[in-house]
Amino acid sequence: MDFEGLRAKYAPGGPGNPNPAPPVPAAVSPEESAAAAHLSEKLDSIRACGTCMGSGMERYTYHMQQRERTCATCDGEGIIDLRPVGEPQLRLAPATATFTVEMPQLPAAPTTALRMAGVAVQEEETDEPPPVLF
Repeated sequence: MDFEGLRAKYAPGGPGNPNPAPPVPAAVSPEESAAAAHLSEKLDSIRACGTCMGSGMERYTYHMQQRERTCATCDGEGIIDLRPVGEPQLRLAPATATFTVEMPQLPAAPTTALRMAGVAVQEEETDEPPPVLF
């Protein structure tokens, strides 16, 4: 069997593989290499919490129930920073968002007055059908 012929046929950009060959990566400057090394050091100091698996909520058993609470190991952040105490610790910024919701005005429904202890129900009759709420 001709393995070299098969490799040439199914190589990227060859007759058996229509996908183009991957681009050759550009040379990395020393400044970019230093910046990447610095970021790599920062990322090496962060670990996902092993108690809550990065979710911030740990599960525990209370009698026969499974409950959730804020993780005591990571204080609900989901990550553990392994850098020494003197260095600035990484904290996740809380997600804050403001939403504006406009609610449509529903037509007034017929009023009903109810009384307890078996007293009759009084309804106000209208010619309009009740509003559709779904």
